[in-house]
Amino acid sequence: MVPSNYRKKYTEFKQTLEQLQEITVESDTGTLWKSFSGVQEFFGREILGLKADDISPEMASRIQSLHTEMHKQLRLLKMDLMFLRSAHSSETLRVRQIQVSDRLKTLLGYCSALLGE
Repeated sequence: MVPSNYRKKYTEFKQTLEQLQEITVESDTGTLWKSFSGVQEFFGREILGLKADDISPEMASRIQSLHTEMHKQLRLLKMDLMFLRSAHSSETLRVRQIQVSDRLKTLLGYCSALLGE
């Protein structure tokens, strides 16, 4: 969907999300939080920093819509991670991990849509 010069940034962002997804399964919440901060910074610096000057208005609008949704999902993921950090019982911890995993799957889906996969 996106021009080839943008593909690299979206591919890198998708890879950072995949790494975060792997960390979600095997790491403590401190490591997870630190990794999430890196993902969030990458999104703000590299993805939101992409200029839409050389693409059609229709494509720019579609990309902007997906960026808005991705930004929203990242904010919700941040909340999910805060709830995960405060979980005490194993059942609550499991539910929170599922929510984080689902949120990451949604973000990965948006990346795939941008990459035309």
